[in-house]
Amino acid sequence: MASPKKRLYWVAGLMILLVLGLLWHAGMLLQGSRSSRRADAKALAMQPHPAVVTKKISASVPGEAHAAQGQPSGVIRKKLPPMPPPASTVEAKPAAAAPVPEAAAVVQETPKEPPATETALPVAAAPPAPEPPKGMQGKPIEAKPAEPSPEATAPPAVAPAPAPPAAPVAPVPPKKPEPAKTVAKAPKSERSAYPFSLLLSSNRGRENALSTLPVYQRKGLAPYIVHTDLGEKGKWWRTLVGYYRSLEDALQAQKALSIDNAAVVKTPFANHIGDYPSASEAAETAMRLTQKGLSPYLVKGAGDSVQVLVGAHPTQAAAEQQQREMEAQGIMARTIRR
Repeated sequence: MASPKKRLYWVAGLMILLVLGLLWHAGMLLQGSRSSRRADAKALAMQPHPAVVTKKISASVPGEAHAAQGQPSGVIRKKLPPMPPPASTVEAKPAAAAPVPEAAAVVQETPKEPPATETALPVAAAPPAPEPPKGMQGKPIEAKPAEPSPEATAPPAVAPAPAPPAAPVAPVPPKKPEPAKTVAKAPKSERSAYPFSLLLSSNRGRENALSTLPVYQRKGLAPYIVHTDLGEKGKWWRTLVGYYRSLEDALQAQKALSIDNAAVVKTPFANHIGDYPSASEAAETAMRLTQKGLSPYLVKGAGDSVQVLVGAHPTQAAAEQQQREMEAQGIMARTIRR
């Protein structure tokens, strides 16, 4: 008994599933037919339909094909062009503008002379052409082209020509700095004011000249020795003292120092070592020069300064020779007029 019931249940279930499947399939078919009908209706609506325009033909003017009056009016059937596609796919073309009579072309020539700057008065536009009477299809009245206004024909106002730019000034090239010329400074009055000295003695050898220095130093003098080339008289080691402005000053000093055997000599050239603000500093420099075998002496300089000099020569050539000898020893000096 159990087996037939199970079979019955299985058969009933299969029948129910079969009915449901048929119903679902029928619904899908109905839905598809509806959508196809809608698509057909939409496509049909998009197709263009011929339109019929009925127009009465008015009586024509004499001289045309229909000259007889009272002729019945005819009907013209005209098929309109197909409708354009929807705006979403194709953009609507703008309506063609009504033909307008072309105006005479105006050619503007470039004026050879600057035109007047006054503004021309505007001219009223030409009135529109009269329309033909209704019911009469006559020839269109040609409208005269509007005469161009003086403003249109007048050459464009030209701004006054700007003033010609000033010619550019060529920049003057900067002058090259000239090399500084080494110009010997003119000796100060104190340097060139002592061209005379007192000659104490002359010796052929340097050792003899050096031996005389302590003798004169004990007398309170400050002697110095100079190797001098006297040309035909030969080369001598002179022992000199002092520096004087003139021959008279040298003679008075000779009497004051009680050195009757001294002679006044002119020795205007010397070698300048340097200027010092005090006598003590100048004396220290003179001491160092003495240790190197030179015979310096001190001379009053400008103001309160003190000069350290070496040599007292009658010629500039002799002073320059001594300068070169000192430079060979590493001592810097310059030849000056004492």
